[in-house]
Amino acid sequence: MHHDIRHIVFDLDHTLWDYERASEETLRELFEEYGLGRCCQGFDSFLTVFRQVNHMLWQAYNRGQIEQAALRRVRFVHIFERLGIPLAWAEGFGQQYVQRCPHKPYTLPHVPQMLMDLQSRGYRLHILTNGFADVQHIKLRAAGIESFFHTVVTSCRAGAAKPQARAFHYFMETAGCSPQQCLMIGDNWEADVCGALQVGMHALWYNPKRLEAPQTSSQIACFSQLPLFLNEGATY
Repeated sequence: MHHDIRHIVFDLDHTLWDYERASEETLRELFEEYGLGRCCQGFDSFLTVFRQVNHMLWQAYNRGQIEQAALRRVRFVHIFERLGIPLAWAEGFGQQYVQRCPHKPYTLPHVPQMLMDLQSRGYRLHILTNGFADVQHIKLRAAGIESFFHTVVTSCRAGAAKPQARAFHYFMETAGCSPQQCLMIGDNWEADVCGALQVGMHALWYNPKRLEAPQTSSQIACFSQLPLFLNEGATY
């Protein structure tokens, strides 16, 4: 491996924290509590529409086209509109979702063991996330992994979202490291991999779904592969 890598920087949602599982469980609870089965076809169709709308809004947020407050305000309005659910319930539903979801304790496979291993090998571990500042520490605490990280930088704090170079430069100033010393690991090709490479960081794509890479890229499908990857003298 590159012997100058000292800092490993992780994305949080979909990389360390199991957003899909936490989100689905929270939505299922609220779907039952609000009795939405009376209004739309069933939970599966609700979840499908949620994923479509949520993905679209997060892409817009990452590109600087929508603010955090607006994303939260319109997310369930769009979903309820599509499904014919009374819009009067959208605000309360959205608030409950944001309050509950971050407390779910789910990490992706092998994450706690992998973090322990990296820490024992002397790496300094950090988080750089486009997730919203008010809930990131809740997720890390709920998952039992908060103590591993020296620095947690959110897009709100950085004043820019990945893949913007400003987000990465802000992180490096905060953590006190140079790009050559950093390996960025995340699931989002554009935000995490392209964003890191453009500022001179090393990058590793976490690709559990084994999607096709837009270009040649170092990648892993499971964190059980990371220690081996770091040992192999791999070039990033």
